[in-house]
Amino acid sequence: MHMFQSYKLEKNGEDYTLVLNLDPSMTLGEFGKEFLSDENERKSLEESVKKYVSKNFNNLKVTAAKVMVGGILITSVSLGQGVIPSHGQTSSQSLNENISVTIDGKPQTYTQSPVVVNNIVYVPLRSLAQSIGASVWFNSTSNTVGINKGDTQIAFIIGSSVARKNGTQISMPGSSIINGTIMAPVTFLGEHLDFKAIWNAQTRTITITTSNNFNHVVVPGDTLWRLSQTYKVSIDSIKSANNLKSDVLMVGQNLIIPTSTNNLESSNLTYTVKSGDTLWRISQAHNVTVDAIKSANNLRSDIINIGQTLIIPTNTPKNNSVTTYVVQPGDSISSISSKFNVSSQDILRFNYMNPGEWLDAGQTIYISDFAPRDFAISPFEDTSPKRVGKLVDWFRDGQYLIKRGDTLLITDVDTGKQFKARMIGGYNHIDIEPITRADTQVMQELFPTWRWEPRAVVIFKDGMNIAASLSGMPHAHNTITDNGVTGHFDIYLLNSKPHNTTTSQVYINQHMDMVNKAAGK
Repeated sequence: MHMFQSYKLEKNGEDYTLVLNLDPSMTLGEFGKEFLSDENERKSLEESVKKYVSKNFNNLKVTAAKVMVGGILITSVSLGQGVIPSHGQTSSQSLNENISVTIDGKPQTYTQSPVVVNNIVYVPLRSLAQSIGASVWFNSTSNTVGINKGDTQIAFIIGSSVARKNGTQISMPGSSIINGTIMAPVTFLGEHLDFKAIWNAQTRTITITTSNNFNHVVVPGDTLWRLSQTYKVSIDSIKSANNLKSDVLMVGQNLIIPTSTNNLESSNLTYTVKSGDTLWRISQAHNVTVDAIKSANNLRSDIINIGQTLIIPTNTPKNNSVTTYVVQPGDSISSISSKFNVSSQDILRFNYMNPGEWLDAGQTIYISDFAPRDFAISPFEDTSPKRVGKLVDWFRDGQYLIKRGDTLLITDVDTGKQFKARMIGGYNHIDIEPITRADTQVMQELFPTWRWEPRAVVIFKDGMNIAASLSGMPHAHNTITDNGVTGHFDIYLLNSKPHNTTTSQVYINQHMDMVNKAAGK
């Protein structure tokens, strides 16, 4: 039988006072105040208190304890600077341990911070219950708490090491009250209320998932794309489940891997989007309708991303409607758009054409979707940036692989120095700006004096290393105001052109020489 029936913690600055309630059935409690006259009993109780604190609160600075029975204060025990933690630990941690909690990818904010005691994470019970769709009740007379979720009911006395689940006794880590808030062991609750709670001591993060998901701890070499391929889910779904704002992962990071759209018992197929794919092309290849794919993947538009994993539903009728047109003498983009009631912009986009580009009689163009195409390079061919890249024609491939707003990692071929830049525009070539002052500093190391003469560089984006040429002269407008430089810079790929027709051919040739150098030629 346990001597202490329940307890609560009271915070006093950085210290804590532990209030212990004796089990009324214990002999010690039957004596009430008479116990105080027995010095041996007092010392025995004090030793029990110290052992209890050392065993259960070695991460907290508990400096005093009060022993109660039936609402009567039996004794107070001074613990000085706190009980020295067991197992060789020598430091105490305060209540606010900067523990991060996420539930289904959403960060949680609690008025009472979670705590860790003996590597067990305690969170505010009522706040947790609200987040997972459970209800809580509390009987202050008996110090009994209950949490109900679905058909499961768990009840326990504050501080007790046992609980009852649907009437059956089970063991549990003792709960507590801190600053008036009931704190419960979250992993224990997860085991019995059908949610997962994963504690990462390195990142001090507790990750809670309530859906049919599972977790992955990031190891060296992991990327979102690799995880999406391994678990057959989309990159976007992993980012959404973990509230990720970028593609950067940290070793040791706990990731939720959503599986609600990846039922392994389903007869549905999965497909990973590749360069040049469209929903229409995928629907034709898998004998399904575009609407069926959009519905299965909860897509709100026709936009899909390279590396994205799509569910391909089976047993749906095939959509055979596709419109192509053979260009006739005298045709123009405008006349064809009027003929098919399709915008000129869509026809240009579907056929990878620029405004003003001529059509050839006999040429087949696509009216309702993108024309098939094969790129010279495929995303995720490489896992890291290199100092040699592939030749990519800007007009045929590059402008579709690198788009306005993209963040690029740029490696100098000669020195290996790297910096990040953002594409801010450009039609005939890429206009970039270094993102931070640190990025600008790297550029200044490459170009001690700003100059037009270019250097060979390699662009790393989406697992692709692309041969390029970078000029070192900031010019014209800029959009990033705090990066330490005014203006933007030019990057050329194979066959890129200047924006101005009066630009020297010598300058263009210099860029092409550097592009070839970056390709190892």
